[in-house]
Amino acid sequence: MPSSTPISPPDQPHRGQRARHRLRTHRRFRLSFINENTFNEVWTIGMSQRKVIASIALIFVALGCMAATLIVFTPLRTLLPGYLKQEERQENTVNVFRVDSLLKAGRETSEYLSTLKSILQGDSSIATHAGQQASAVSLHSVSPDSLLPATPTEEQFVRMVEERKRYSIGNHTSAPGVSAIFLFPIR
Repeated sequence: MPSSTPISPPDQPHRGQRARHRLRTHRRFRLSFINENTFNEVWTIGMSQRKVIASIALIFVALGCMAATLIVFTPLRTLLPGYLKQEERQENTVNVFRVDSLLKAGRETSEYLSTLKSILQGDSSIATHAGQQASAVSLHSVSPDSLLPATPTEEQFVRMVEERKRYSIGNHTSAPGVSAIFLFPIR
């Protein structure tokens, strides 16, 4: 009994598949080193397409790493724009601090001169306001430790030191040219 399904030959592709030639092989490359005098192969490497691409990428990454290492860890980095020598970097830091302190001094001087000018012109409201500012500035210039009250331990220590000073020899006044006066305890 004949079957109703047609039989396809084995070398025909199914639907959606590309036809592939039987004799086609994978692409392979060969790198050969040949002696020019004798035309003999000295050294040969066979590689597939994937290996060629991977080796080229590896070579580029290795060269990039070597260049970065050479620039970062040697004095060559000072030749590139944006990198400074150590002395220049320290000098820039010092100069930044100098400019900052000069700007602060300039602001204080200009405030002082404007207040003095207003006082000399007879503007009393600015004079009282300037006096308040001056007292506020003088309070801020005092170190915060001196504003704290002394603890009982500190007061006791100060009293003890003053007691010792009262009985010390160096506290007495002596005649000119004489460093200390000694008296006999008994005659």
